[in-house]
Amino acid sequence: MAKEKSFFSFKKHPVEDLDPVKELENLYAANPELTTDKNKHSTNDDNHSLKELIEKNRQKQKRRALVYFFIIFLSAVFSASAGFFYFSGHQKFEEESIVLNISGPEKIKINEAFDYTITYQNIGEYGLRGSRILIQYPQGFLLENSSPEIINHKVELNEIKPGKTGAITIHGRIIGEPNSEQKISASLYFSPSNFNAEFKKDANYSLLLETPDILPVLSIPNTVTLTNKFTLKAKIKNLSNIIFSEPRLKIDFPAGFTMQKAQPAPIENNNEWQIPTLEPQEDSLEIIIEGFFDSTLVFATDEERIKDLSIQLRLLGKENSYYSIKTEKFSTKIIDQSLNTYLIINGSTENKNFELGQNLNFSLIIKNNGQETYRQAEVKLIAESFPEELLNWGKISDKTFGKIQNNDSGKKEIIWDKNKVPALAEIKPNKEIVIDFSLPIKTKEELKDLGDEQIGQGKLNFFGQINAFDNNDAAINPQKTNEVLLKLLSNADLGVKALYYFTDGTPIGTGPLPFQVDQKTKLQIFWDISNSWHELINLTVKTDLPDYVQFSGEKNTGIGQIEYDSTTRQITWKIDRLPETVKEAHANFGIEITPRQKDLDQIIKLTGNSIFSATDQKTLENIIKTKNITTSALEKDDFANTSGLVEK
Repeated sequence: MAKEKSFFSFKKHPVEDLDPVKELENLYAANPELTTDKNKHSTNDDNHSLKELIEKNRQKQKRRALVYFFIIFLSAVFSASAGFFYFSGHQKFEEESIVLNISGPEKIKINEAFDYTITYQNIGEYGLRGSRILIQYPQGFLLENSSPEIINHKVELNEIKPGKTGAITIHGRIIGEPNSEQKISASLYFSPSNFNAEFKKDANYSLLLETPDILPVLSIPNTVTLTNKFTLKAKIKNLSNIIFSEPRLKIDFPAGFTMQKAQPAPIENNNEWQIPTLEPQEDSLEIIIEGFFDSTLVFATDEERIKDLSIQLRLLGKENSYYSIKTEKFSTKIIDQSLNTYLIINGSTENKNFELGQNLNFSLIIKNNGQETYRQAEVKLIAESFPEELLNWGKISDKTFGKIQNNDSGKKEIIWDKNKVPALAEIKPNKEIVIDFSLPIKTKEELKDLGDEQIGQGKLNFFGQINAFDNNDAAINPQKTNEVLLKLLSNADLGVKALYYFTDGTPIGTGPLPFQVDQKTKLQIFWDISNSWHELINLTVKTDLPDYVQFSGEKNTGIGQIEYDSTTRQITWKIDRLPETVKEAHANFGIEITPRQKDLDQIIKLTGNSIFSATDQKTLENIIKTKNITTSALEKDDFANTSGLVEK
């Protein structure tokens, strides 16, 4: 095998053996004075001088050899240095001749699908051989697909020719800690065609991971007593347009709480539940839990009686790990009294929303869970309204005829005692008393003297209270029920009409009217959204077209976008946001109707129901309005002279 050459190598020159006679002849030739007679009869001392002369000549030859060696050595060092400086100078190639960028959204909701785009461009004059991009994803990133395909975090690009531009699109989601910065990195490796070395170009991009619009909800009594069973109700409200697959709901219970029963049953550690896929704008299934606080609990201060519970939504991320993405805390207070009371409005103890003109149905429930009897009980309902005029007290329905009055704080209250409800005279152990009544909310017409801004702030707050005496005729501490807060829901509404003639009588349709079999008639469908009180987000209006009706392609809207899905035959109008200052939004689109023979002498459907949905930004409640179908009768066209029956 041949020896590998080193970078620095020297050529070996053969050296002849020295001949003393020959050397002496050369010495005499170089020094003629040595040929004199005097030198022919030289003494030993002369011979010694001759010897020194020979040695000096040998030293000269050695010096010449050393000079020759150093010249060769310095030439080699110079060549190596020149190569080093040439290589160093070409390091600038990376910055000057290749462009690498990453783009994406500035912020994204947890589990919301989005795209990263990595772009690269060779702006130099040489091709880039062996090119490849290595990608490091953010922690928690879930890759769904990419173009081109990414294999083991790498995309092989091979040669990038001068002037060539390319892009990599990465589609996925991130499940991680809320409000965290998520960083993606890309490194492009390449070798210029004019240089035998590999270079690297780096790019980074960061976005903010936000909490999605979800709301964990836990219904819990305001007060409880030791050992007495009470009920918890938990669920998740998905107020976003994101689908959450395989979510889990987790409840952290305080020390001393014992769960007796749960429907459905938990899956882990007795406090975590698997939830079916949570669709956009939907609530999860409700988890009902029954339990109690142990009698062993003791309290040194009143603050220790307050027990906190938390409910959180957890999502499955990378490596089968679950992340908590939203947590809400709730609390209840443990009291000593065994006489309990709680308030239910329209079938729930939860805070809810209301609409003007709605009727509120109340149930005040009093139950003695103790072992002693309570006497001379008095029950109150305290109502707080803003504005004060929201409740129509003149139309209250109360078969027990509770006394209505203003209390010392100026709030309205209803009072029941043994004269109104005889059962309040004596409440024996395990006895339960229910007081039912209803109270309507005024209509918009009844509140015509109030402005939209004042009405838009409308809210109602209710709670009950019971006073009584024990067996020793001592007054017990007043027991307060849970509070129920109701907020006014925005008055968003949708108007739908099919028109052949515009409102001023101008024809905007074509074709026969009345409709005729196998003849095409064109007209316009109008959608009109009205809203006054609160900002709306995620607004959609949808309708379906029958198979004999076609979307003409004509569409107009002052805000948002109209889309038609030819597969589902569904038309959708989407608006991201509608401030309360924008009172109306309008859209219209064209349809073409060709009645069939079987439609003769029939009123036919032009569109299906129009379904309007939006989220009230103030109450976080989902508003849904369903409007009836439009028909060939053109009921809202004041200029269409037709009964709607299809003719020949």
